[in-house]
Amino acid sequence: MNSTAMVVALGACAGLALSLLIAAVAPAPRLDLVAAMTQVQNRHSPADAAGMPRGRRRWRPVQVLAGLAERAAGSNSRWWGAPVVELELLQRTVIGYVAARLAWGLFVCATIILIGSALGADVLAVLVLAVVGAVAGSLIPATRVRRAAAATRLEFARTLASYLELVAQERAAGAAPTTALTEAATLGNGLVFSRIREILTLTRTRHTGTPAWDALSEWGQRFQVPAMVELADITATAADGAAIYTTLTAKAAALRQAALATDREEANRRSETLVGPLACLLIAFMILISYPLFARLLERM
Repeated sequence: MNSTAMVVALGACAGLALSLLIAAVAPAPRLDLVAAMTQVQNRHSPADAAGMPRGRRRWRPVQVLAGLAERAAGSNSRWWGAPVVELELLQRTVIGYVAARLAWGLFVCATIILIGSALGADVLAVLVLAVVGAVAGSLIPATRVRRAAAATRLEFARTLASYLELVAQERAAGAAPTTALTEAATLGNGLVFSRIREILTLTRTRHTGTPAWDALSEWGQRFQVPAMVELADITATAADGAAIYTTLTAKAAALRQAALATDREEANRRSETLVGPLACLLIAFMILISYPLFARLLERM
């Protein structure tokens, strides 16, 4: 490849990738909880989901990212669309997600061009591999977001088991359903308890007449956390005068059993993935031991 063209291409890719990486890892502004819950209830437009207000003027690169984020938020494509629900669950912005995808794609593209030019490979082959590598690299943030969202949902399922027992104890002490939910949420720390406190606080401060369990149910349905929906359904029956202590404790035990089953499956899966590396290590060890013997035999022949 021509050295000047190579330097220009690598410089452009590296500079753009660095800019997008900074935009992706820059700390996002603190999310407005009222706006977030309004979005859950009213289904805002893709531009709002992207986290960029329409009226504010931005310098051109951010405008480009905002436009791409708007299209990604409104797309259902598996390759281009942004997982808006997962990003909201992780409290990340669509703009940061799009910037991360572009940065990864440009980084992989620049790396392939650099390696291809160093090896003196054919220009067309390098360009084709660079395009394929850019597409593959851009999928890395999507995979990471989905895995992080799955881990967050699993964390919710684990922690809600403890929260259910706390709610059951508050109900056994004679607390009203809404009071039981609120007081139980103040007894714990971490992501799950803080998120529940935010939902309940918002429901109380907005004075919309929406019961706390309905707000929890809406949140659980949007972010695909079945345990939250079941908690809301159980608490709703308590509002009608039903005794729910036994139901709550039984549900907590079921969540713990499900978490243990998930842990066993994960442990078995990781054990299975170790079979290949261990077999390769054993083969390499046998070759290392037998090499001197075969070397001497070959010298005598």
